[in-house]
Amino acid sequence: MFILILIPSNLKSLLIILLGLVVLYTAFKNKTKFNKVFFLNYSIIYFVILLTLIYNQSFSQGFWFAQTMVSLAIFPFYFSFISKDDYEKLNFEVFFWVYLISIFVFHIAVFSWFAIFEFSVSETLKHFQEIVTLHLGKLSTHPIYISMHCCIALFLSAKLYKNELSIFKKIMLFLLQSFMILFLILHAKKGPIAAFLTSIFLYFVIFYKELNLKKVIPIFLILTVLFFSIPSVKNRFSELIKIAKLTNENANSTNIRVAVYKNVFQLIKDSPLIGYGIGTHNQALQDNYSRNKQNILLEKHYNSHNQYLSFLLIGGPILLFLFLYFLIKNINLGISTNNKILVLLLLFYSIVMLTENILERESGVIFFSFFLSLFGFKNYQNLDEC
Repeated sequence: MFILILIPSNLKSLLIILLGLVVLYTAFKNKTKFNKVFFLNYSIIYFVILLTLIYNQSFSQGFWFAQTMVSLAIFPFYFSFISKDDYEKLNFEVFFWVYLISIFVFHIAVFSWFAIFEFSVSETLKHFQEIVTLHLGKLSTHPIYISMHCCIALFLSAKLYKNELSIFKKIMLFLLQSFMILFLILHAKKGPIAAFLTSIFLYFVIFYKELNLKKVIPIFLILTVLFFSIPSVKNRFSELIKIAKLTNENANSTNIRVAVYKNVFQLIKDSPLIGYGIGTHNQALQDNYSRNKQNILLEKHYNSHNQYLSFLLIGGPILLFLFLYFLIKNINLGISTNNKILVLLLLFYSIVMLTENILERESGVIFFSFFLSLFGFKNYQNLDEC
């Protein structure tokens, strides 16, 4: 799972199935008790989404979306068969190193190939986002999702400093972290960068209350200024103060999102209680683009670009409130058990979801569900816990 970024999309599902077979075989051999509480707590969102198929107007569309989001149930199911003893044997240090190195290898290999054999170095820098998105075949991924990997890798790598590291490993870790930041700058995606900085700030406020905010805030501001002083990042965020009515001439990510949100709110007003059902929710959005004659949005089939608004479209307030309850409950549980990685990841994902439907794309939902199941497992080791 930690090298999944290097695996072609057509093979990813096979590795996930293999993980399940290993887990189920081990559980059968050790006669592990199924953790019902963990499974229900972490998969309830998916089953509520499935219920919206009842009033969905297109079963084929609904089934396709449900299949894409099935990781929300698959990984909780797998981890419900893992015993406390087996979990404690997992070597998280190795996992984190592998994850860091995998993301590094992905970027360096892609950049080197195109800089040497396809373009010049300057052209590769200029078109790197397009290369990652369109020119890698089964390894292609959206820059937003690879940016999220860079952020999460930085979070997990910080945990490695708590271990006793040799001088060589410390140098390697510093270099890998430096490259993660460079890759993040190279992709220059507003959502992940904003979520990265904000979640770090909230993390320190929550877990290090003894630190004087007069010390934390300046550090946060320095990091923010450093990021925004980089031209590519600065240009991306400058869009936020130049919001205008969407036209072919000013079609940037911010203006597109504002136009999308206006369409979403129109649809919510038309069906405020139960939404449109999984799958149909996206078709309803496309139909609204057509009615409003917004061909720019229609041509690229833009989704709602906000997971919370998307849940309103799928299942109305009930689904949205349930998901918010899920996030808040697990953040609070993570705080009470000092599960810092889980809290940091939940904060990060919660902020990214303000601008992206990460649970409706395999490259987002797989890792969301996997990481939350992996790090949230220890909060549910007591089978009687609610």
